[in-house]
Amino acid sequence: MVIFHLEYDPELHIYFLPGPKLDVDFTDLVQIPSKTWIENISGHSAVVCWSATENVSNKNTLPDNYKLFIWNSKNQKRDQATVIQISNDKISQDLKDLRPATTYEIQLEAFKKRSDPKTNETYIVSATSKILKFETGAPPDAPSNLKIIACTNTAIRIGFDPFIEHHAEIITLRVYCESISAKKNKHEVILDLTPDSTEFILPNLIERTHYNLTIYAITDEYLNEIHLHDISKLPNKLKSSYWLTNKSL
Repeated sequence: MVIFHLEYDPELHIYFLPGPKLDVDFTDLVQIPSKTWIENISGHSAVVCWSATENVSNKNTLPDNYKLFIWNSKNQKRDQATVIQISNDKISQDLKDLRPATTYEIQLEAFKKRSDPKTNETYIVSATSKILKFETGAPPDAPSNLKIIACTNTAIRIGFDPFIEHHAEIITLRVYCESISAKKNKHEVILDLTPDSTEFILPNLIERTHYNLTIYAITDEYLNEIHLHDISKLPNKLKSSYWLTNKSL
């Protein structure tokens, strides 16, 4: 409820005489949260959050419930949105099964059922938040540079630019090195690095042997895809995936 006090101002109303003070009571208002934002964005999910309603002393303006509208910016319009019913005691909503690398728009709407005191007919009052845009996670960008810094007859030092994340957290970096000399048995060297690493040393290499080297960014999305959460159990040969960004030398 909002009350306006209308008072006489002689400078603004020089040609009018003051009348009685009026209280104008708007009863058909409903509160919408003052802030909405997005958290925990990943490749397939996000969390929509909003502030609690502020004027709890006036329950007449508190919403009965919310509706959250979400739509794909590229392929849909507001009237094609998916609608999620939300109770008025919640201040967040999980969004799941989203498409990766996709821009979505969301809008929160508050609803309040009213009744006309004269006719007893019911009607709905609503208020909407501003439309928010967010983009779901995508695979990280591969290093633009992967190079040999130094080498000996049995070891090599490699440097590389960091992988660049796009709302898909890198859990670890996997280095896979395999010999390609036809006359010898295959020789593998595997290292796991921290996500912020930019160089490493490969030891125990065989003299006069050619190797292929690939560095992979293991994201949380990739681990979920292969149903594995213990990185120590990653196989030597990784299954290819949209979420498995890599760079080879």
